[in-house]
Amino acid sequence: MSYGELSPNRENLNGIQKGAFEMAQICAFYHPDKTPSLTVNELPYIRPLSLSQVSETYQAVYRHPVVIADLQRWNATLLMPTPLPQYSLMGAGRPVASINRFWGKRVRGPVGTLGVLHQLGAVRSDTPYGQVAARMAAGKLDVAAFAPHAHIATGLIEQAAWASENLALGSADCPIVVNTEAQQRLPLAFRSLLANASEQALQHYIRHYETRVMLPYQQQLEQRGIERLVYRDDELLELERLAADVRQQWVLRHKRRFDSVALYQFAERQFLSRK
Repeated sequence: MSYGELSPNRENLNGIQKGAFEMAQICAFYHPDKTPSLTVNELPYIRPLSLSQVSETYQAVYRHPVVIADLQRWNATLLMPTPLPQYSLMGAGRPVASINRFWGKRVRGPVGTLGVLHQLGAVRSDTPYGQVAARMAAGKLDVAAFAPHAHIATGLIEQAAWASENLALGSADCPIVVNTEAQQRLPLAFRSLLANASEQALQHYIRHYETRVMLPYQQQLEQRGIERLVYRDDELLELERLAADVRQQWVLRHKRRFDSVALYQFAERQFLSRK
């Protein structure tokens, strides 16, 4: 299995396609042109979901014919998701307590989040992952959007003054894939064993992330006195309007490659139906 050890992490699909290894983790945002269908899961749906709900949503999308065909080009089959929470924003200095204050702010984050904030005047920053904390400390970066584990791992939480509490502007989809031919060569009993083991691994992952990442993250916010920003309902409605534009741009951008309308409508139903 590869997550960058057997090949560069942006080339794991190439290794799967060639049969250099049989299993790998990929992230859709690493190479949106390679698996454009998966990026539908990374769009801003403005819908806060639990990890279990994210998992259910992603797996439903993985079974869509457009996604299956997209992965078949790489001789790859989606085995399981590794769901992440919706990204939150974090920054040092004066809190961005209103969406009107994003104007001119340098923001590092995923495409969907940036698509929304850009319409509010924010400026995209291409700061490398490992340099986020240092550049923010140097005053060269204002805001970063990450899942909780990355806020901790980058050291950003150690210098942050504020963090968003109720935004849901998108996340990342980083599934585990297997080489299709290798999977099909397995005896039926072994394929069943792999499927069962994947489900157990997924449930363990969710429990671990909730108890060993999300809980300590909340505790650190409290212990460090980081201000938690709660945006008003009218501001959330405005963000939803802006996010809808980002989602429609995704549909238009991909309509020549596959049935982006059908895939988007299916994914949207999955996200909005979870309660």
